[in-house]
Amino acid sequence: MLTELPQCDETEVVITASMVGFIAAQLPSNNHSKVLNALPFLVEAGLISAPEETHVVLASQIDAQVTVAVIQKKWIKRLLDQLASVEIFPIRMFPETLLPPLVEDGWSMVCQGESSFVRVNANQGFTLNVDVNHAEAPFVLTLALTQAIHRPTSIMIYGEYPTFSSDWAKQLNVTFINASQQEWLIANSKPSVNLLQGDFAPSGGISRKLVAFKPLSITLACLLALQVGFSLVDYAINAHKNRQLDQEMVAQFKATFPNAITVVDAPLQMQRNLDELKHGLGQNGQSDFLPLLSLVTTSIGGISSERLRSMEYQNGKLIFNITMPDIEQAQAMQQRLIASGLMAAIEKQQATSQGLELQLVITASAS
Repeated sequence: MLTELPQCDETEVVITASMVGFIAAQLPSNNHSKVLNALPFLVEAGLISAPEETHVVLASQIDAQVTVAVIQKKWIKRLLDQLASVEIFPIRMFPETLLPPLVEDGWSMVCQGESSFVRVNANQGFTLNVDVNHAEAPFVLTLALTQAIHRPTSIMIYGEYPTFSSDWAKQLNVTFINASQQEWLIANSKPSVNLLQGDFAPSGGISRKLVAFKPLSITLACLLALQVGFSLVDYAINAHKNRQLDQEMVAQFKATFPNAITVVDAPLQMQRNLDELKHGLGQNGQSDFLPLLSLVTTSIGGISSERLRSMEYQNGKLIFNITMPDIEQAQAMQQRLIASGLMAAIEKQQATSQGLELQLVITASAS
């Protein structure tokens, strides 16, 4: 219960790994600072929700290569409101993905069933479903290692150690190490990523001090007045910000892409132009591969090696070539993907002696 939490001067919030995604992206060759102001639109292809409904925080940047952390605005706002209702005002918030210690040239994996996750570096990780009693290594982990730019030499395991660790090691060509200290939640150093930025930046504890030092009647009256006042101001500010953001997006688009003659939908046109730039830089689709794959496996779970014939990723599309017993089961899988907010299409159906061979084409959004 939130009401049973102790009161303290500083509160940090650790949220589950599944609530925060990490997306890598390549900035255009110029105007980096301007594009950073429109991060939600830069990574729009890797999002399920609309950019304006997503809270995006810069996790790391090396030259033009950036990694961002994304979380739904409604979820984080609801959490902060619930904490504020019991007079808790956190100063930092970060995902549990970034807590397990990292070994040199290695990854860290926390095995806790469907809530498992992997930390790949100081500012990035991904979720997966782990069955430690299965002889075949997790599908998502296999693909992540295949796509990794810097492949790890070892993976430190926290939680339940895989029964078939030796089999996994042979399949993945990586060493698995059982962590001697299992208290991965108690980190020696705090993650550099703080989700409480921008609209969710801490207020400096003013509300907490008012509650602590004012009589109850005065506090309630002040809170009521502040709520009404803030609602009116917030409405006016948001209306102004929306108009200003539209103007800034158009200006940034024209500055970034001066050859554009007509600007009808600046965010959409910017995303398309950025996609072309990424293709030209040889970064075709790497920015949204892991988030899209994580969403797919969360929706339908793993696909057995007997059913999966091949998989490819191109132009923002994840294509599974699979064998299903019949079209009804294929359509059921398609509906689960659609229900989770993905676009899924069944193509190239062909009946064989093993069953129905088909292609399942999946994209994150209609765009």
